[in-house]
Amino acid sequence: MSQTKRDRGQLVLVGALTLAVSLVVLAVVLNSAIYTENLASRSSEAGTSAAVDARESVRDGVGGVTDHVNRNHAGADYTELADTHLPAALAEWRPLVVRQQVVSGRTLRVARVDNTEGTRIADESAGEFRPQTSGANPLGYGDPNWLVADSVEVRNFLLGQISASDLTSASAPFDPEDAGTFFVEVRERGGSEEWQVALYEDGGSVGVLVWDEDPAEADEEAIGSCQTPGPATVDLTGASLGGESCEALSFFEEAQSPLDIYYVNGDDAVGTYELVVDRAGHATSDALKNRVDAENYGRHCDGPTYADSPSNDPYAAAAVYSTTVDFRFASESVTYETEVRAANGEPGPAPKHPRVTGLSVTDNSDPDGDASFAVNWEVADPNADLDSVTVELRQGGSPVDAPPSVSVGGASDSGSVTLSDSNGGGGTYTVVVTVTDDAGHSRTDAETHAADGDGGTGCPP
Repeated sequence: MSQTKRDRGQLVLVGALTLAVSLVVLAVVLNSAIYTENLASRSSEAGTSAAVDARESVRDGVGGVTDHVNRNHAGADYTELADTHLPAALAEWRPLVVRQQVVSGRTLRVARVDNTEGTRIADESAGEFRPQTSGANPLGYGDPNWLVADSVEVRNFLLGQISASDLTSASAPFDPEDAGTFFVEVRERGGSEEWQVALYEDGGSVGVLVWDEDPAEADEEAIGSCQTPGPATVDLTGASLGGESCEALSFFEEAQSPLDIYYVNGDDAVGTYELVVDRAGHATSDALKNRVDAENYGRHCDGPTYADSPSNDPYAAAAVYSTTVDFRFASESVTYETEVRAANGEPGPAPKHPRVTGLSVTDNSDPDGDASFAVNWEVADPNADLDSVTVELRQGGSPVDAPPSVSVGGASDSGSVTLSDSNGGGGTYTVVVTVTDDAGHSRTDAETHAADGDGGTGCPP
């Protein structure tokens, strides 16, 4: 072989070896990059997952602390609950959850931002499902039947200590409106849908049967039932019976709030109950009690449906409906900050309807002359988009004085107006306040008064 051919062969061999080494190096570099990216991705995903888990843990914890304060300080006014008892309880709880994250090399900050006022309605002594005062009959069937809450968002609605031996025996399916069967009726405020949740006994077990009714079409059907050994807890907004999921109760998730809630045949069951609603009604003159008493007894002056304090059952007490906190999570791979709203047992989205939070009527009438009422009102909206307030004076259902609507805005507002009717002294009138937001959602409050100039309640005799 010539020298030229031998040199050419060596060059080819060297070139091939160089290319092979280059390919190996390239493969190592590429594999290293892929491994590094995959590791970083996994680390990021793990950090994000940890942040989400921590956020939900905080949501549950803050909600639990809120309900603990509502129960253990029942009877305190809302300001005391929100500004004293809740901050103190959160201060005791916060180090526990923060310490758990520090052990894992993470930092956590939880700071209270805001609260929403509400009312907790409860009967904590096992007994029949009756109002404070007898004679309520707003539905006209099944004595006793009564309005529990009017035009509300509701959460944490529990019926407890339900024993099968206290219920009417029946086998599903059956009509909950049959006489002798206790049931909870839930109505959409717009009237488009309503449900009956009947409790019955079957073979020693507590049964729940749910009926769905469309009032517009006079059509109804049983949508499901569940059973469990008693005594049992019925979690209406949590859709469970005796701690087990009950699909039939999941209608609360699709119900369009605000809702009206009734108890029917309340003497055909024994147990306890509690629910938290988003209307103020823990004092006799507050919106929820005004509306409930008016529906149950014909006017807000009669009743009452509820006691004002836990010393008597059933009662309606000030409560924190929801708590919002500033949440910040930080780890080696993730920093995450957001506001977290806690409202345990809330079946759907956060409330969006405005509320009348205060209504005060002073009767300045001359019994032998004009009817005159000074009205002070307060309103609030959870989305801070108030639009207008209308105040009317009605007699026999017809308006006799209705000044133009007042423009309002933001999260809360207040105002006053004087309403009158010439030569109406001695008559009976109803003051109606309606608040509307930018989306067209509205709610009302109303009081009935005798135009007698009485400085007391002004209620007709």
